[in-house]
Amino acid sequence: MTELTLTNARILVSGGIVEGSLVAEDDRIVAIDSFDRPSGLDLDGALVVPGLIDLHNDGLEGEINPRPGIGLPLDFAISNFDRRAAASGITLAMHAITFAGMEKKGRTLDVANERALAIRALAPGETVAEHGVLFRADVWQPEGLTALFDRAAQWHQPIVTLNDHTPGQGQYRDLTIYRGAITKWASLESEAEMDAHIDAKVRFATENPGLAQETFRRCSEQAKAGSVILGSHDDDSAERTEFMRGLGATIAEFPVTIDAALKARELGMTIVAGAPNIVRGGSHSGNVSAVELVALGLCDILVADYHAPSLLLAVQRLVDSRTLDLAQAMKLVTSNPAEAMNRPELGEIAVGREATLAIIDPRPQGWRTVAIVRRGEVRATFNRPRFAPDAQSTSPRLAVVSN
Repeated sequence: MTELTLTNARILVSGGIVEGSLVAEDDRIVAIDSFDRPSGLDLDGALVVPGLIDLHNDGLEGEINPRPGIGLPLDFAISNFDRRAAASGITLAMHAITFAGMEKKGRTLDVANERALAIRALAPGETVAEHGVLFRADVWQPEGLTALFDRAAQWHQPIVTLNDHTPGQGQYRDLTIYRGAITKWASLESEAEMDAHIDAKVRFATENPGLAQETFRRCSEQAKAGSVILGSHDDDSAERTEFMRGLGATIAEFPVTIDAALKARELGMTIVAGAPNIVRGGSHSGNVSAVELVALGLCDILVADYHAPSLLLAVQRLVDSRTLDLAQAMKLVTSNPAEAMNRPELGEIAVGREATLAIIDPRPQGWRTVAIVRRGEVRATFNRPRFAPDAQSTSPRLAVVSN
């Protein structure tokens, strides 16, 4: 049996903050006390929270292709992403992988399969954080669903989201925003070429409704059979949200209007918003503000989306602005995503729960992760912390040296 004791800590539990000690045996929490123990790791008043859970992150693509077409080795990219995620307090990262062809981003079914298989093959001790897959289906490419469902069957209660990036609706209901976004990936040298590109996309969707219908049917069957957890993506109206709920979707990922979010709340869906939206003070696509959704009680989960460090900073912003208190804000990145993906052992610090934790230095100029505990073991330290002998005792003490 292995034992880990954290002492002189501020521990976030469901009832608030306990100032004292936490003891883990093997991978489970066995005691939380409101006194300091004479032995153990002295955290010097650092904040202990459940490990952050990120249900949607596109960051692996950026690690593979820091510039378009670079193609760094997949194992190297996963390792780099792992360190970045863990340094942001994330102990479970769900990689958003699209099972469809998208030339502008180098996405193919073969690429999707390769990445999902590599993530599935990670050994428990190979990474600091746990890694999973968020399976993305393109509604216009049902040919990708067989591979998607084959890979998803390898995971416990996989999450599948339905994505439609046709210009003029969803995330890109504002064509000005779409024009700005598409030029990052497509070489369109004139307004005429841009207009032709948009017209072709819209015409394809108009002329091929059966493709989307097949995707909706097959994903709905999987959801209603209990094989997958289904989510919508970028709903732009109450009607679209209601349609998705009728398919069996229980997650509303990135609603782009208040009306869509209100309908999701009415229908009992779990609402997901992006942390970078909060950090930058609004949507980069000109859609609804995530801060507004949170303030209205229309956000259950925050995700890093495309930028892991934003997850912890978004929590800090919500607390500093008094939009939410610490416990409420932390639920958005811990217990709520754990519940959404049916992982009851995670997301809360309590006796009997898994000892997967983030140790945070909540400095006013920016909260910093200083250590990660996963399944009862200190797996990584960051921002140059060290567990050094205390001059007054034999216990190691956490000393954080600012960068």
